[in-house]
Amino acid sequence: MSKLSVFGFTVEWPEMVEAGRYVVGRFIKPRHASPEHPLGPPPVSETPMSQDPHRLPIRPDFPGTIVSFRKAEPMKKLLDLLKAEGLENAEKPLRIHVAYPQKDPELFPDHLNEAEHCADQFLQNFRPAIPAAEWRLAREIVETVRLGRSEDQTSVHALTARQEYKVHHPAQAPETPFRFKDPETGKPELFVIVDDCIEQGTTMANLMSHIEKQGGKVVAVAAAQGGNDLVQKKISGGTINGTNHTFETTGSRFFDPEKNSGRLPHLAQSFSQAAAREGMKISPQKCLDIFEGRINLFGNSLFAMTEGECERLSASLDRNGHYGKRLGFRELIAKLDEKLASYVQKDDAARPAAKQQQSLMRL
Repeated sequence: MSKLSVFGFTVEWPEMVEAGRYVVGRFIKPRHASPEHPLGPPPVSETPMSQDPHRLPIRPDFPGTIVSFRKAEPMKKLLDLLKAEGLENAEKPLRIHVAYPQKDPELFPDHLNEAEHCADQFLQNFRPAIPAAEWRLAREIVETVRLGRSEDQTSVHALTARQEYKVHHPAQAPETPFRFKDPETGKPELFVIVDDCIEQGTTMANLMSHIEKQGGKVVAVAAAQGGNDLVQKKISGGTINGTNHTFETTGSRFFDPEKNSGRLPHLAQSFSQAAAREGMKISPQKCLDIFEGRINLFGNSLFAMTEGECERLSASLDRNGHYGKRLGFRELIAKLDEKLASYVQKDDAARPAAKQQQSLMRL
């Protein structure tokens, strides 16, 4: 019997039993495994991301993505949404901030913010179609870190690499200032977030969360060419790895019709089957508990995950694909733990430098 280390776990591997053929290894439980943590506890119990900035859960009634900027149907959809916000009954015109993903021009002067073209195109078409609103381009909300999303579009990267934002104030007309809340009434200012295409929806969800934590309200997201909705689809059954499932949605805190939880029964089964392939029997519910505990440390939650994120993650567990080889559930958790440990090391390395800087400032 041979032994092999796989993602920090000891694996007993039977010797060759036929020419050119191996039988599947039998995984030994991690040294620190327990009923609560069958794969072992996470390497840390708290991170700055688990405190703030954390991503807000997506509203289960959030409207579907507005697709295409020139057709009558999307314009009517947005008009109905704005009427529900009081477009026709407001004492003064509703101000709509059109936000889009963009990097801080001072930190990244050579970065081309391609989504700005989409935002301009959106305004050109919707401003004349809905003249009762006061439209403005929100150039002020900018990202302050480069995450390499174009280079790495895997589920693990999307769920762990978080945007950070600040308000950058370029020259603006005083009659149309940028703000998250109306200073006179205290009511949220309204926002539409625009991008070229929505795949996993991570950027949209993070930007929406930032806007709403600052007091604004996102009434819609729009894509020039198409893409997924943010809210998880309601799935009652389906096929995973050739096996048909009817997803149980009772008796679990994760299957709540009042929350953004439609895709979670399907995701739970994908987790459980992926664990079974690795030789571990973990219930779908327990898999969700384990995964939720990990992504909470990245400032995320199952209820904040988008439809596209759930779909990409489930696909990466079920089959090989464009974004890499099929993941096992144990492997997924190990990758998350590696990232957590890496973040802790970066924080530990940064603390002495920060203390030195504070000392210099006091001198």
